[in-house]
Amino acid sequence: MWTKLKTRFLRGRILGTIVVSVTGAVLGLQWAGTLQLLESAILDRWFRLRPLESSKSRLVIVTIDEEDISRLERWPMSDATLATVLEKLKQQQPRVIGLGLYRNLPVEPGHQELVKVFTSTLNLIGIQRALSNNNGPAVDPPPVLREQNQIAASDLVIDTDGKVRRHLLSVRDPDGKINMTLGTKLALAYLEAENIRLQNTDKEGILKLGKARFQPLQENEGGYIRADVGGYQILANFHALREKVPKISMTDVLEDRIPNNLMRGRIVVIGSVAASLDDNFYTPFTTNPNTIWSGIELHADLASQILSAALDGRQLLRGVPEPIEWLSVFLWSSIGTILGWKVRSPLWLVVVILATTGSLMGSAYLFFLRGWWLTVTSPFLAFVSAGLISRGFLLWQELQLSHQALEQYAQTLELKVQERTQELTEKELFLRSIYDGVAQSIFVVDVLENGQFQYVGLNPTHELLTGIPSTKLQGKTPAQVLSYDTASAIEQRYQTCIETGETISYEECLPFQGQQTWWFTSLTPLHDEKGRIYRIIGSSINITERKQAEAALQEAEEKYRSIFENTDEGLFQTTPEGKYLSANPALARIYGYSSPEELIVCLQNINQQLYVDKSRRAKFVALMRAQERVSNFQSQVYRQDGSIIWIEENAHVVYNAKDKPLYYEGSVVDITMRKIWEEALHYQQQCTEDLLYNILPAPIAKRLKLQESIIADSFDKVTVLFADLVSFTELSAQISATQLVDLLNKIFSVFDQLTEKHGLEKIKTIGDAYMVVGGLPTPRSDHAEAVVEMALDMQREITRFQREDGQPFHLRIGINSGPVVAGVIGTKKFAYDLWGDTVNVASRMESMGMAGGIQVTAATYALLKDKYIFEERGTITVKGKGEMMTYWLKKNGNAVE
Repeated sequence: MWTKLKTRFLRGRILGTIVVSVTGAVLGLQWAGTLQLLESAILDRWFRLRPLESSKSRLVIVTIDEEDISRLERWPMSDATLATVLEKLKQQQPRVIGLGLYRNLPVEPGHQELVKVFTSTLNLIGIQRALSNNNGPAVDPPPVLREQNQIAASDLVIDTDGKVRRHLLSVRDPDGKINMTLGTKLALAYLEAENIRLQNTDKEGILKLGKARFQPLQENEGGYIRADVGGYQILANFHALREKVPKISMTDVLEDRIPNNLMRGRIVVIGSVAASLDDNFYTPFTTNPNTIWSGIELHADLASQILSAALDGRQLLRGVPEPIEWLSVFLWSSIGTILGWKVRSPLWLVVVILATTGSLMGSAYLFFLRGWWLTVTSPFLAFVSAGLISRGFLLWQELQLSHQALEQYAQTLELKVQERTQELTEKELFLRSIYDGVAQSIFVVDVLENGQFQYVGLNPTHELLTGIPSTKLQGKTPAQVLSYDTASAIEQRYQTCIETGETISYEECLPFQGQQTWWFTSLTPLHDEKGRIYRIIGSSINITERKQAEAALQEAEEKYRSIFENTDEGLFQTTPEGKYLSANPALARIYGYSSPEELIVCLQNINQQLYVDKSRRAKFVALMRAQERVSNFQSQVYRQDGSIIWIEENAHVVYNAKDKPLYYEGSVVDITMRKIWEEALHYQQQCTEDLLYNILPAPIAKRLKLQESIIADSFDKVTVLFADLVSFTELSAQISATQLVDLLNKIFSVFDQLTEKHGLEKIKTIGDAYMVVGGLPTPRSDHAEAVVEMALDMQREITRFQREDGQPFHLRIGINSGPVVAGVIGTKKFAYDLWGDTVNVASRMESMGMAGGIQVTAATYALLKDKYIFEERGTITVKGKGEMMTYWLKKNGNAVE
């Protein structure tokens, strides 16, 4: 009993030493920072594995990409352009606007306009770079916004591997002033409208905001070791939304293509996503160049995290306290030590390791889903190391016991060895002949007096290769242990060896271990003193794999040849200088040759003989040298008969063992018909688009193409003109319908030209009436002046047309200025039209006017009284409006009669 207790005590002390040692070593590695990058990589994997979230974004990002910069034709954009963008965003009534562009210096033209916008926009937040570091020097904010305390810091925290995993809520500048970062200030401004404000709990920097409690990051929290935690930092708990954050380009904002209510009540941030501006960062979601985040997206994500935490109670990401991490390492080290000692079966050891590792990873991932960053590398390393060490110690202990047993056995074996030494000496030559060349199957066959063959010796390799135990063959004939067909074939080979009296070699296929195997066998006959062959020594090598490889190679060559000969794609090999090395029949058919051989002989210079554009081959070679592979390279080439076709090439470079280019190899497809259809489709699309732009104003047509179902816009300042041919009804009864339409077409075509000349918008014609408007769909300040000039030109141009009796035509023209609603309604036969009292009054001005006269309302008169001469007509009674003062327009002192 005492012995058992002593054994258990010693075992416990050993296991305890292993646990403590492994725990200390792993914690030492962790404290040295060697595991930090691996922990960060595992955290990145958790982010990418986390399911998408269903909540909706409270932000909209206005992006500035390469296309926007190209449209502006300069960077940075002018202050005037930025002021226009901000004004258009203000019209959308966002709750707060974040300007993610540095604007500490004027960028003319338009600086004063921008200053006015900054001054009047109280919900605008600009940025500054508070700190000067490796990411760049400090940058001052716009002076106006600094005076209005509408500034936030744009500083970011980047880990040693170049990724952003932490967010700054605030940062202290060199002057000691605390500056909130852009995402923080945007979120707080948004929440202030919800009557939610930041509260300081006075407990180790813990802040309360709505449903969220923020706690500053510690230098050894989570997987970090001695991290720089200056400022107020938190771990970033990035959003992965099913419905992505809405984004709209700056060009769409400038061209008024903002969807209705997209920005109302939301946070709107403006920033660059262009690669050329180098404002891109790596995040846990970055796996390739297409998943890099811009700086403005990081600030927007911080604002989104704060809002979702404060309003929705979304979990913030925290690292577990350092003592808990130490306890976790100790616990997993203990588990590994116990399992390494207890589990003896290698199979069960693998199963236990896999199951335990899965539980460790699974629990860490579940903790992550609940908002905790639980380290994995240190516990896993402790578990595996402790298990291996305890297992190794156990094996060493068993080896010591085995060594002791072996020494005891050696003492008893020595006597037996001496007794059998003589016996072994007699058999030494026989055994040596069997075991020489042990890599091959060696067997010895005695030739019996009755002509049968009997196995008398086999080496271990024979048993390993054939799967037949030596004890089963020893002293047996082939017919006793093998099938009839196999035994007959083997005995026939032995008989041939006896008949020739020489060594013979051959390949044969034999069934072993339930499958057909190939063997290369050599048989050597042995003669006795009388010259009779009494024994055959044979050796065999299993060549099944070689045979299978040869068969597979032959099959592959046949398949490749079939593909090469029968595919519809042209296949080729060419030298870099432009000469064909090989071609298949399909390539010959594409280029109009009767055979590949004829093609290779005729086309000695691909560049000069094949390509219509002689520079195409040079471009092809340049791409091959730069990329080593070219895809979808389209060119026009000559066929043998001189006709021209379109082809598409895909090719790559083939190198020799010294990485020197040998030739180009690829395929060719005839795409002539596809090109014809593409051109036809492009022509039809262009015709359709031209027709649409001819029917509707360009901005309206573009909005219809964006699938806006209803287009209705209000315009406060426009001028509407109605013109009507006098006595046209009488004329229509005197001439044919064809003549009437032809006459109207000529008159209205002249009016259409005048509309283009004065930059006005033709609305429609109703019979012999013509309607035009100025100031929409693109507003202009001189709308009334442009319409009046058109009216005067119309009166002048109409005198060039004469009736059947030689008399000139006369027009009645009515003009009115004011607000209208313009748009397109319905689902068929789209037409751009106007509605409102302004339109009705303009129509009344025309119908109640006089032949050759231009009657305007008091609203139009008030706009133009200082530029044109008017004659007061007096008040007239207008249906639906009552008494109205109207005026006749004069020009150069001549009253319009």
